[in-house]
Amino acid sequence: MISTKVLMILFDGAEWNVIRPLLQAGSLPNFAALMRAGSYGPLRSLEGVALASPILWTSMASGKMPAKHGVKDFFDTAQSVQCTRLWEIFEHDGLPIGLFRYLITWPPRQTKGFIVPDWCARTPDTYPAELGFINRMSQARDWRSLLRNGALAARHGMRLKSALRAGREAIRERIGRRSRLDVYAPQRLVELAIHTDVFVRLVRRHQPYYATFYSGLPDAVHHQYWKFMEPEKFNDVSPAEVRRYGPAIPRTYDAIDRALGRLLRLAGPETFVVVASDHGGEANVLEEYRWADVRGDDLVRILGLSRAMSAFRIGSRTYLRLRPAATLAETIDEIAERVRGATLVGSSAPLFEVEVSGSDEMSVKVVYLKQSMDGARIQFRDGRTFPAGELLNLTPTISGNHSMHGILLVCGPGVRRNYEIDGASLLDVTPTVLALLGRAVGRDMDGHVLIDAMEPEFLRRTPVTYIDSYDEVLGRREGQPPDDSTVGMDEVQARLRALGYID
Repeated sequence: MISTKVLMILFDGAEWNVIRPLLQAGSLPNFAALMRAGSYGPLRSLEGVALASPILWTSMASGKMPAKHGVKDFFDTAQSVQCTRLWEIFEHDGLPIGLFRYLITWPPRQTKGFIVPDWCARTPDTYPAELGFINRMSQARDWRSLLRNGALAARHGMRLKSALRAGREAIRERIGRRSRLDVYAPQRLVELAIHTDVFVRLVRRHQPYYATFYSGLPDAVHHQYWKFMEPEKFNDVSPAEVRRYGPAIPRTYDAIDRALGRLLRLAGPETFVVVASDHGGEANVLEEYRWADVRGDDLVRILGLSRAMSAFRIGSRTYLRLRPAATLAETIDEIAERVRGATLVGSSAPLFEVEVSGSDEMSVKVVYLKQSMDGARIQFRDGRTFPAGELLNLTPTISGNHSMHGILLVCGPGVRRNYEIDGASLLDVTPTVLALLGRAVGRDMDGHVLIDAMEPEFLRRTPVTYIDSYDEVLGRREGQPPDDSTVGMDEVQARLRALGYID
């Protein structure tokens, strides 16, 4: 009998506007079954912050806004987190946990169970160490590495079916002239299959009270293939590309549904199952004016701040953030004014819209362009000029963007069946899980218990109770200082570049 009490299955970027048409067409049987068995609906992401997955997943795990949990971008680590996350409550009670690629869990630490850190991890380290092959395969992102680690994967649960698929795709890539888009989705579909295999084995072996499985597959595929699914929203998609790549996103969701079916078999009658995404997806287009992305690393270089600031992009905004332990000779407001002063040569209109977030972060967005950028140059107030193409991507780097609403499905004892939830926020997930378990909810959490998703009889038997703060009970985390080393930073940047978050 599987002892897992909480099983969280997390698909980064999963979108109801993709799922619902597939359900109507008779696809995604496991999603459909889970919706009938529990409560479901849109999951509102966080307003007023970058829709960056490390920020959002940390808010979901803590029930707290970023100002309380301390995570601000892809370069943060577990040492940056300044509050208690859900699984730490169970660890405090001596219960085993299993974390599979949940964001901001690097560096891993010893626990009763297992921790396989996420794709933002700076090294392949895991706990136990023997699981390091999982992240070595993912971080290398090539078939040779996958096959080289195949024996270890097979020893830890990889099925023959997954191994054969990996081998088949490796041969196809080697003997065929395949473009990046030809291999991008197949690599990640094979990765999902192997990760599912290994996670199933780990849960059966360690019997964690709390287990979470994370896949970034929907978000990654949205970024690269959305325009082939909705070509009418773009002006640069050929019919041949639609035929070749248009099925990529529906096939991805079919694969996710198959993985979901396997993972749901880990749940017993007393298991609470949560399926969620941190945000959704949508087409990355503007209807009226020409689009341009800021090349974040080049902007930081031009400003003379490469050693002090990092950059990443979410949709139309590029975020510049002070690196840990770095110092500035000027304030963020002064840097923002420098950027606001940039114009196109021959124009007095501001080129950038700039917002400052506190003393260590700002974001930059290109004002929508109405004119051709051919031969255009950008001028700063100090008189320096640069070719527009040196600082801007004049077409979207990615065709799928983040949207404000992800997905939520909850199933288990006391959860209403076939019920559509309205108004849920990702901050509500941790309070709701605690209430379903009969545990106290922290009053310092910014989320709320989703009472409407619970059966009235369950609430009568198990009324919601509260505690001032788990941070105080478990020992308030002032946190260790954020890791300011550069170990593994090049690898993290390479993964962000592959996803389209940096240039």
